Amino acid sequence: MSKPNVHYGNGVFRRRIRLCADAGRVMVELEDGNHGFRLRLHHDGRVVADVDADTIRHPFGTCPEAVVPLREFVGHRAIVVQSHAMFAEVNPLGAHKGAGLARLAESLGIQQDEVMAIGDQENDLTMLAWAGLGVAMGQASDMVKQSARWIAPSLDEDGAAVAIEKFVLGAAAG
Repeated sequence: MSKPNVHYGNGVFRRRIRLCADAGRVMVELEDGNHGFRLRLHHDGRVVADVDADTIRHPFGTCPEAVVPLREFVGHRAIVVQSHAMFAEVNPLGAHKGAGLARLAESLGIQQDEVMAIGDQENDLTMLAWAGLGVAMGQASDMVKQSARWIAPSLDEDGAAVAIEKFVLGAAAG
């Protein structure tokens, strides 16, 4: 085991998860420690990204420190997006909310211009772009707000309900 890190107290780990791919050349290691988590990305036996507990556990900000090395590591082989202030997703190419929404609408016989999507995180961008009406929540990042056609009030102000009343129920009444 490596030298104990101050973020882990005595360095004792409750759990260690390792996922390997590409005949063992690529490994993602997540360690669950006494005071948080540590994420390491290995390639050909060397650590290419090491994200400590403070980055992963930061309660009020985002975790771009984790997203950036993940993006650098996977390159154009996968999609890496932030889906929450404390979560990043790594998905296969083509697996995103926009593609899922398009497939669902097609299977239900709904035209693209009849679809409204509501989102607030980076993983919602493809869905907002595909929908006939993309709505960003008030607490969304600037990137998400810029991609939307309309900005709803925040989650605390029932922004999704406001958007549904305005564009779905209001349209049905009119």
